[in-house]
Amino acid sequence: MTDIDNKYADGFPFSREGEDFKQGLSLMREVLGEESSEHIESLLDNPLFGDELGYVFSKTWGALYEREGLTLKERSLILMGTDLALGREGPLKDHMKVALHAGMEPKQIIEVLFQTVFYLGAPAMVLGLKVANEVLGPEIKEMLEQKEQQNSNQ
Repeated sequence: MTDIDNKYADGFPFSREGEDFKQGLSLMREVLGEESSEHIESLLDNPLFGDELGYVFSKTWGALYEREGLTLKERSLILMGTDLALGREGPLKDHMKVALHAGMEPKQIIEVLFQTVFYLGAPAMVLGLKVANEVLGPEIKEMLEQKEQQNSNQ
């Protein structure tokens, strides 16, 4: 790495050598998987907006999530509420996955969605339930199978 690269490693213009980027990429791979990580990395090669996207990614997934003061679970609660308020389906999916990764239970995520109905309205909750159905699909299936097994044992 040159002195110039080192100077900008955690600032703008963006550098893949920056600590924020490395931390963010590691967390994203854990939470969203390799496919999403590879997709994001491919966007960083775009000559028109790659540096800007890399900078934003580094500061959100990297620096912001690493700050002290809030746990990853608490941050995911805030971000899910923000996503619902703004009607942002894509980020809501990601932030639900972050919440699960941070130890939140599926029923807690549904409770978060229900809490919003009186503040954001039913459409926001319905959007949240739609996204939750996609994200929590495997967990919902497991819950249904457990319920069926309990019913058959009675």
